[in-house]
Amino acid sequence: MRNFKKLLVALLLVLTSFGLTSCTNLNKVTTNFEEQGYIRYKYADTGDSLIFSLHDDLTIEEMERLGIEVETTETTETTVVTTTSEDAEFTTTEAEQEYFGFDSYVFSNNVLMVVVMEFESEEFLLERLADSEVLQDYFAGQNQADYVNGNCLLVVDEDYIDNYDLFVDTFQGLLDPIETTEATTATTEAETTTATE
Repeated sequence: MRNFKKLLVALLLVLTSFGLTSCTNLNKVTTNFEEQGYIRYKYADTGDSLIFSLHDDLTIEEMERLGIEVETTETTETTVVTTTSEDAEFTTTEAEQEYFGFDSYVFSNNVLMVVVMEFESEEFLLERLADSEVLQDYFAGQNQADYVNGNCLLVVDEDYIDNYDLFVDTFQGLLDPIETTEATTATTEAETTTATE
């Protein structure tokens, strides 16, 4: 009986730790964006990326916080990410979230793009927001309820800031899914009617 209790306690600890580590809002956020016609791509590089500049700045800040020596060099090059298929996922640094505590993704619909950073936990995200100069400067004057969704952080690039409210509504899941099949059917019917007239 004593061994059974020990086994039961061990099993509960494993299930609890699994439950805590698997709590992420990224799946929900991804669904919110996919329902609006966006595709998710994972960021798999570091340094001098225009789209992921906040990610790169925060990575450097994290390295310094962790006591890792950082070498910086001046460069005018930018990282360009391209894909040949809709479901491509770029991965070269799978261990980055484990090490720095966050990963970054871009959501794009071929017209607009936005970055979502996934932190290892909501607590860690809130800690970083409280003690990171990079994040404090970036989000100065913005409402935290807009850009935080659980352990996910919304980052809108300057080039797309005019669409900030749309990104926030999508990120927070406040929009109804767009009905692509209804739009396609209506277009086809309109083309058929025009062709027969």
